[in-house]
Amino acid sequence: MASLREQKDPTASIQELSHLLNSMHVVDLSPLLYSNMPHWPNGIFIIEGLYNLAQVPTTFYFMAFPLKIKGGSGSPLRPIALFPKG
Repeated sequence: MASLREQKDPTASIQELSHLLNSMHVVDLSPLLYSNMPHWPNGIFIIEGLYNLAQVPTTFYFMAFPLKIKGGSGSPLRPIALFPKG
């Protein structure tokens, strides 16, 4: 299997994603209560009230998945931390 860097198509295959996720820890960082997330004028969001941060190392990948709300202008997020096992 060619690595992602060698592929012309930048998308990952199901097998590659499965391997990646099996080698990583995923920690749900969802806050207990959702509120509007303000942001600075340059588009940098302020994300606060995250939960379970004591379970992650000081360096990790942060991902936030919004809900798709038809006709909506905003959405709650499902934030997660992703970091290597071991």
